[in-house]
Amino acid sequence: MTTQSSEGAAGSLSRALDEAVSRGQVRVPPYPSTALQLQAVLAKDDYGTAELVEAMRTDQVFTGNLLRLANSPMYRRGVDVTSISVAVQRVGARELTRLAMAAAMSQTCWS
Repeated sequence: MTTQSSEGAAGSLSRALDEAVSRGQVRVPPYPSTALQLQAVLAKDDYGTAELVEAMRTDQVFTGNLLRLANSPMYRRGVDVTSISVAVQRVGARELTRLAMAAAMSQTCWS
């Protein structure tokens, strides 16, 4: 019984959200292209660092944030990272997607 009422509530919420968006009461930010490209690469069974680097090469703000993250105390391993491919290897593919989404949300919230 709880499952049915939960599903009913979720459906009602979904319909209410759809209506609010269609009336322009809620602003839905566009999905960030860098995150979209990264997810497309990560969806493959076999991908390499070069593909991840290529997916984000055009976003200078994102690559700057990636380099900053790779040189942060959490990821730092004694040597400064200046290469995007080394930063990708150090931070990891999954964290790249999280970083892309966080950057997009930050831009949306402050713009």
